[in-house]
Amino acid sequence: MIQNTKAIQETTLRGSPDCPFEFYHIDKNHAKFAMRFHYHLDCEILRVLKGSFTLYINEHQYSLTKGQYVFIESGRVHGGRPDDDECVYECVVFDLNLMFDEHTPGSGWLKKISEHRVKLNECYSEQNDREITKTFDQVFDSLKHKCCAPMIYGSMLQMLGTIIDEQAYTSLTANVSGNYVKQFGRLPLLFRYMYDNFSREITLEEMADTMDLSPKYFCRFFKKITGRRPVEYLNRFRLECAAIRLVTESESINEIAYSCGFKDPCYFAKSFKSFKGMSPSEYRSCSTKNQNASHQKKKAYDSAAVYDRTALYEESAQELANQAAL
Repeated sequence: MIQNTKAIQETTLRGSPDCPFEFYHIDKNHAKFAMRFHYHLDCEILRVLKGSFTLYINEHQYSLTKGQYVFIESGRVHGGRPDDDECVYECVVFDLNLMFDEHTPGSGWLKKISEHRVKLNECYSEQNDREITKTFDQVFDSLKHKCCAPMIYGSMLQMLGTIIDEQAYTSLTANVSGNYVKQFGRLPLLFRYMYDNFSREITLEEMADTMDLSPKYFCRFFKKITGRRPVEYLNRFRLECAAIRLVTESESINEIAYSCGFKDPCYFAKSFKSFKGMSPSEYRSCSTKNQNASHQKKKAYDSAAVYDRTALYEESAQELANQAAL
């Protein structure tokens, strides 16, 4: 049976009422190792601890490695996949609107971020953004070590304050014309519409209506923002969804093609090979071989480790078990 391939809107309650932040440590043993495309009204930060991870946020693609961090604003459709089984990454998800009210010092800036009048930079690295990434680490560490709620709130505010202080943001009202501000504000709605409906045919007129633009002006605006025509962008997204499903699902290649919006399997195969450099079957086979090799390597290591009964090994095994349980 073909599964629903829409981008999922998450409505999960994060953390607890007193501390509404959720922390995730994710390795190959985690059920959500491959991140399905989804969106939520929460903000999310992600850091890569080991290996590499390919992440998509609306129109942007990031190839992330150890020491890189991403800030995902609310409403952005995002998803991706680890590039190998060695990847380890962590996420923190939180509702920015629960962190302030009109009486909170600095609430003006927080409200601008919440209303998307200020767009924070998405990608940061230890090499180029050291002051900012140190505050990201403080957020992750405070949640990882289950610090008290005021400590976690404080680390969050310090992170956002450092981003603002380092001017790692774009003020839409200052840098674009009035008409473009309106369209920028509607972009999340457009991407959510595309991702909620990509399994069926979507016309150019439908996409333009979402932005309240004529098809001609919409094409010009969309290409200026993404560098691609709307239909081209949509097809690339469909292919990326198919690539993730080829690795993580057991359906046939034709079933995956249909569920990702391709009505002609031959066209899908041709487009996929042009996009990934190999056919869908080769891509699935290659990914399976890599996974099997990784599992064999782990099995050999585990067998050898039976004879290593030092206290250091026992402590490491317990630590890995604790992380996998998070």
